[in-house]
Amino acid sequence: MFHCVMLLNDICFFSFLCSINEILPRIKVHTVETLEACTHEVAVPPQIEYLPLKQITGKPAKEYKFILDPFQKEAILCIDNNQSVLVSAHTSAGKTVVAE
Repeated sequence: MFHCVMLLNDICFFSFLCSINEILPRIKVHTVETLEACTHEVAVPPQIEYLPLKQITGKPAKEYKFILDPFQKEAILCIDNNQSVLVSAHTSAGKTVVAE
């Protein structure tokens, strides 16, 4: 429980006790199993249904002269499925490949 304070009509203060669960949306986090060592979590708003990613067949939009790391493959799969993706990795890990 925490204390909420609201300003009403720029003059009056109204205070009440409320549960944080009553005012915040209930975001659901799904952990996605990956074939290789990569952490993949999906945060979904309550009104949106979670849909697993579909493997894309055919030639990729861009090919590289090196083998992609697991996190790069997973992030590109998200983009191929028209999903937003946030990539977190150390400096010079290859995050730019995902953006290309």
